Amino acid sequence: MFNASSGKIPRGFQPIASRLPPQVRRGLMSEGLTPPSGMKERYRQSFTKMLQLVGLMYRAGIPIEDGTDSMAGFTLQRELELDVQAGIPANRMLR
Repeated sequence: MFNASSGKIPRGFQPIASRLPPQVRRGLMSEGLTPPSGMKERYRQSFTKMLQLVGLMYRAGIPIEDGTDSMAGFTLQRELELDVQAGIPANRMLR
């Protein structure tokens, strides 16, 4: 949500978007948050801080449970990628 741009398919859906019905693709292009004027960089920084928080939680021994409210089966993979980006080893995420 913090990195999605209006009018563009979010990164997690890009590999499958061409296989989805047109009305679903159209809906995907309206996802994300539109920052108020002058706040785009703040949103980007907030996303970075959220990734850092997930990494801190993992290193502190707090269990991380992935799940999604979005299109089941597709956005979960993106969430796992973000966890790895946050510093959690890929083999741990797959467990």
